[in-house]
Amino acid sequence: RAMSFDDIPNAKRPKFDDTLLPGPPPPGAGIQRESSIASTGGDKNKDSDSFPQQLMKMLNDPANADIVAWMPGGDAFIVHSKDQFVTEVMPAYFGKRSKFTSFTRKLNRWGFARNNQGDNKGAYSHPLFHRDDPTSHMKMSCASQPGQGTVRGRGNGGGGGGKAKRR
Repeated sequence: RAMSFDDIPNAKRPKFDDTLLPGPPPPGAGIQRESSIASTGGDKNKDSDSFPQQLMKMLNDPANADIVAWMPGGDAFIVHSKDQFVTEVMPAYFGKRSKFTSFTRKLNRWGFARNNQGDNKGAYSHPLFHRDDPTSHMKMSCASQPGQGTVRGRGNGGGGGGKAKRR
């Protein structure tokens, strides 16, 4: 038989708090996980979509066009307003605690390159990420660790950045 408070002399019974009982949550008390840039709960399928899928949804949403948009050719996208992007767009697609530097690191891990010259200067592009081909991004892959392996679309493919091994 299991012991109870009645079996222990001078034991004080804790006060019962019925507010801790399971039951339906009060209206407006939704529970949301707080996590990394790619997996925060919400209504835009952040948990089930890959990073390129999230980007595609974000870029195809007309409500974001003044903040982040496809370049005219559809082969790159640009962030027009970094401040608005961080405060308005990123929380909706990548979680409330997202930072722009984390976003750009993630772009790099997925093989995106920032264009430094020409008509697409400042825009991000990837050979498999194009507005007019909505399925090619499914072939993209992410480097498992930042700074390791090769990243497609980045010149010589050197993803080093670390110290050389000693022998």
